[in-house]
Amino acid sequence: MEPSFLALLYILGVETAFTPCFLPIIPVFLSVVAKSGSKRVLLTTLAFIAGITASFLIYGILASYSGNLLQGLLTGNLPTLAVGMGLTLVSLGVLMMSPLRVLFAWIPSIQPRFQKVSILNSLLLGFLFSLVAAPCAATILVAAFSMVWLGSLQEPGDSIITVLVYSAGVTTPFFIMGLLTEFLGKSIGTKISRSFLVRHNETISGITIIVLGILTILSVEGHDIILVQLSARLLPYLGFISLLAAVLYSLRAYQLGIMMRGGLLIILGTSIFIYGLIDVLQFLPPQLQNEGIRMLLFLIGRTLIMVNSLLLAKPYVFSLPLLILNSPPLMDSITLIAWTLGPGRRDREHLFASLYILAHIAMDLVTSKATNLLWLAPYLLPVLPVAYLSPLLPALKLSKIITGLKLLEEI
Repeated sequence: MEPSFLALLYILGVETAFTPCFLPIIPVFLSVVAKSGSKRVLLTTLAFIAGITASFLIYGILASYSGNLLQGLLTGNLPTLAVGMGLTLVSLGVLMMSPLRVLFAWIPSIQPRFQKVSILNSLLLGFLFSLVAAPCAATILVAAFSMVWLGSLQEPGDSIITVLVYSAGVTTPFFIMGLLTEFLGKSIGTKISRSFLVRHNETISGITIIVLGILTILSVEGHDIILVQLSARLLPYLGFISLLAAVLYSLRAYQLGIMMRGGLLIILGTSIFIYGLIDVLQFLPPQLQNEGIRMLLFLIGRTLIMVNSLLLAKPYVFSLPLLILNSPPLMDSITLIAWTLGPGRRDREHLFASLYILAHIAMDLVTSKATNLLWLAPYLLPVLPVAYLSPLLPALKLSKIITGLKLLEEI
């Protein structure tokens, strides 16, 4: 594997150690090291590091084993698979840098405690904690172990090297902390929690993953042609992500709208659901596809957003007559402005969800035969999942409001 890939994986490992998922173990680790005595600091630290490395090796072996099982089937498609993996990494990097990252850090981590400090306990602490906390740092780990999986397809030996380099990155901060504990005491944990790497962890990790994805794509011969062809094939399937986010948002909007007897939320929920539904209509059997029904749903969805915005921003009344124009990009542009002036004006979450409509404008332009802009698909594909998932952010806020209202009712 290229040294540049290994360097980025090492940096990604270092950043993993400073994620909110791994930070809770720092005070426990420092306490174990401090209680072990000055003569056993190095052994205790190395045992903890060995435990972390062992847990990551388990994940790595599983990824490598699955890659070996599929090697015979995928060998002929390795260039396409590598480009697809690169696009996935870029998309994960964009996700890490967006507000949606809060949705993927819901799994709680643990703080195990041992009554007796020993080398074995330190080993178990590193092994069990990293094994359990790993899903919490899912975005970074998916990026890292996708490289392990890809490496097992290309060269079986690369997968183990990849895991060891990544594990070295994760354990380096713990090794330094363990050695400095004797001199700086437990206060080093407080200093680390306020450090630059912790405060800007998502941004640094996101940029690293994006660069890793770009290098993965560029390492494939003929990547420019594969990139355009693969992106054109994958774009329609992102409609299922759109439908998922639309369903979750609409359910929360309906629930809160019924509880508060507010028609605006029900209108919004219906409009977003129709957006998501249209995105997957193309996957119906040909005999069930009807352009007239699709256009009718298109008009209903946009009109409902217009009506909602008119109720929230009355000066916007001039937009409704423009619905008669038979131009989906223009109608979506009007709908985007309506959303921004209506729901988007109320809170930041709904303003962020305007990306959902913006993504549909981009999709209409790129996939339209009249515009001939299909060459833009590779640039659109990595950011489209984030845009399609953007309604989940206001859906999360609506869930919190619903929970608060239920608590008030119980009181």
